[in-house]
Amino acid sequence: MLFALVLLALAVASAIPLGRAHQRTEAQQVRPALPVGLNLGRQLVGASGAQVDAAMRDVVELGASWVRVDFAWTDLEPRRGRYDWSTTDRIVAAAAERGVHVLALLTYTPPWARAPGCERFACPPASAAAFAAFAAATVARYAPRGVTSYQLWNEPNIDLFWPRPDPAAYGALVGAAVPAMRAEHAHLRVLLGGLAYTTPAGDGIAPPSFVRRACADQRCDVDAVGYDPYTYPEVPSVTGVTTPWNLLTAGGALRRSVDQVLGTDVPIWVSEFGAPVQRPGERGGRAVSEQQQASIIGTGLTLARQDPLVGGFFLNAWRDDAGAASPAGRFGLWRADGTARPAVAEVARLLAQPSSAR
Repeated sequence: MLFALVLLALAVASAIPLGRAHQRTEAQQVRPALPVGLNLGRQLVGASGAQVDAAMRDVVELGASWVRVDFAWTDLEPRRGRYDWSTTDRIVAAAAERGVHVLALLTYTPPWARAPGCERFACPPASAAAFAAFAAATVARYAPRGVTSYQLWNEPNIDLFWPRPDPAAYGALVGAAVPAMRAEHAHLRVLLGGLAYTTPAGDGIAPPSFVRRACADQRCDVDAVGYDPYTYPEVPSVTGVTTPWNLLTAGGALRRSVDQVLGTDVPIWVSEFGAPVQRPGERGGRAVSEQQQASIIGTGLTLARQDPLVGGFFLNAWRDDAGAASPAGRFGLWRADGTARPAVAEVARLLAQPSSAR
């Protein structure tokens, strides 16, 4: 009789649909090691098979097991209804071969889908339904190949990546895309866009306010929130005055907003973290030395592994852009020539150690 009851219980459990709440409950029964990955962005667009394999090899040697890759709409559907999956096919296959998980960043609008008069690469889509169709097509192609984690847009709360940020419009995009995606594959992990830290003098909307306004009325059926808490040239800290990092910790303003509109069990994923490195002889500015970069990244990783409501941690970035004059092209853990910076050894050392908090 007892055996029969156990079988019945298992059968009932397997019949329960795995919606957002069920997925989070399952994941929290046994807390896994923190997912740690490398943000590749668009660095592998047009790359050769050897270059893609080199990136995956570096991820594995680092001790990480994830990559965050732009699945940019502007690359994948440059003409309405005509998809080009060649680059993402190559990346997904190389990741699968080495056991690396992919967080696919669905972002950026092709010219044909932008609002009239908007010419920037980061223009929001004129139609949330059109973006939802693109997102569903991407899930239909890649979920069967193991890509079941997706992030919706990059830093939609700042003007650089969403001109004149509009929480309601972004919320409408999420509200249209997520049901379409889940209709293609029920067992997805969907992240809200990687929100940027803002200052009062900046050109964006602070992450706590953006989340509350975008996700009012429970229209964001997401499993996590992405946040990019860059602190350079300082190391991250959870004490003292408000810092980019302590927004996401217990009691922090972003954590409180997520608790309020999404739920107290919804994790925050650090979707980008790192620091740009100075050029030889460079003085001033916010770029740092290679040793400072290693210290900033190591401290951030340590804090993330200690926080049970940090869901993932992505280092930015893989390699420097060749000949980069701007600090934006010098976030690499590896130099442009492929040689490792001290941050690589520091991350590998930390990931080789168990994390008792998780």
